[in-house]
This record gives sequence, structure tokens and C-alpha cells, in this order.
Amino acid sequence: MSKYKLIMNKMKIFKNSIGSVVCILLLILTCCARENKPVINDSVFIEDLTTAELNKKIKEGYSTVLIYSGGTEATGPHVVLGKHNFKLKSYAQRVAKGVGKTLVVPIIPFAPNHISLKKFPGTISLEEQTFYNVNKEIALSMISSGFTHIILMCDHYNSQQPLRQLADTLASSYRNQKVDVYYAGSGYAKAREIIEESIKKRNIAAGGHGGHWDVSEIMSISKKHVRPDLFDIGDTIKGGNAQLDHRGVSGDPRKANTKDGRQYADLRVKLYIEEIKNHIKAFRKEE
Repeated sequence: MSKYKLIMNKMKIFKNSIGSVVCILLLILTCCARENKPVINDSVFIEDLTTAELNKKIKEGYSTVLIYSGGTEATGPHVVLGKHNFKLKSYAQRVAKGVGKTLVVPIIPFAPNHISLKKFPGTISLEEQTFYNVNKEIALSMISSGFTHIILMCDHYNSQQPLRQLADTLASSYRNQKVDVYYAGSGYAKAREIIEESIKKRNIAAGGHGGHWDVSEIMSISKKHVRPDLFDIGDTIKGGNAQLDHRGVSGDPRKANTKDGRQYADLRVKLYIEEIKNHIKAFRKEE
């Protein structure tokens, strides 16, 4: 090989080496830029935030917080024990975003349960006073954190009365401090009335524990939370809103489906958003 060709080959190798080094340096600079870019945490769940991130959001006007109570209980052989909690994680996120400038405490996974459910393995039941006290302590913690609108909510029949009483008590105590405590119930009670009226028109047992709407809603969250091969009709006295059968079931889940479940979920979320927005607007007018 001539000296000229040897020199040219060495130059090509040198140029390729420079190109490789430049590429590596550009890659390093890009990675560093990404690492230095501020992380934007847009989660509505306070458990996903650091205390500094939460404090920043409160200063930015996130004045409302949802305290949403679920439950852990038996619902026959065909629905998982945590159905309430899985639903509420989804509903809470949608409600918070719909209301605006709203965050959510961790879903409370326990509630007062009817005595008929306590005999089934996995049911976790709190006494009403215990449930009241737990929600009270959480509400007081959120007031201390700087929230001025504390919204109590539930997805469980026996949870309604204790939360109403708690909201009334705390609202009276903190109103002079311009702190609002309110129980929002339309997404549970009112929505259930509307849903069951629509189901009746289809000649299906409208109510039920583990019945049509109950199972459809949890199916719309994830089908892994139900066992379709075990769907069977339960007690249907008063449309499924009376007693439970020996399996802990009332109503009829056999026609449950995700499409209905999404419609029922949409209604609950819509009613909650409307109620909470209207309440906050009215409270601020009175200040």
C-alpha cells in the first residue's frame, strides 16, 4: 500500500472516531437535559405527591379535597372483596378533574357493614362511631394541610348517615374560619334511584347486592374483578333490595355487562361533579 493510501485510511479512521465521539457527547447532553427537566406531577391523588408538591398545588388554588369511602366486603362468590375501592379510584379521579382544582385522599377501604355480611370471610366492618372518627381525623388533617373545601363521599349504604352527621358537625365548627365541610351524596343515592328505574323497564331485578348494576359497574373497571361462570340470580324480593340469599347475593347479575356499567359510572360522576360545583359556588357566595 502506498504512503498516500495509508495516510488517507488513517484520516478516515480519525474522522469516524471524531464522529463517534460527537454522537456520544450529543447523547450525553440530551440525557442530561432530560434529567434536569422539571417533573410535572399531575396526579389528583395526594399519595402520589411529595409534601412540597402538595403544598405548591394548594398555593396554586387546589382548595378542594375529596374524602371518598369505599369498603371491603363479600358480594357473593362472583365479585371480588375490594369492588368498592376499585370503582372509587376511577370515579374519584374523574370527579376531581371535573370539579377542577381538586385532589383526593387515599380511598378509605373500610366501612360499616350490615350484620348479614359479617359472617362471610373477607368482610371488614367498622362500627359506625369508628368509621365516623376515622373520617373526622382525615378531615381535620386536610384542614390542617390548608384545604378549605372538604368533601365527604361514599359508595356504601351504611356509610351515608355517619358522613352526613360528621359534615354537619364540622361545617358548624369551622364555618367562622371559612372552611367548608360537606357531604356529597347524589352520585350514590340519587344515581342509584335513576339507575334502578332504568333497569326495571328492562324487566330485570333492579337492585341487589351483587346484582345487575353492581356487577356491571365493577366489570366496567375490569373484568378480572368478577367471575362470570358464577353469575346466578339471588334473592329478588323488592327487586333485589330486601334480603340476601345464603350466598350473600340479591338481585340478578346474569345480564351484567360493561356497556351498562360505563353508563352507570358516567351518571354517578356527572351527578357528583354537578353537586359539588353547585355547593362550592353557593358557599363562596355566602362568604
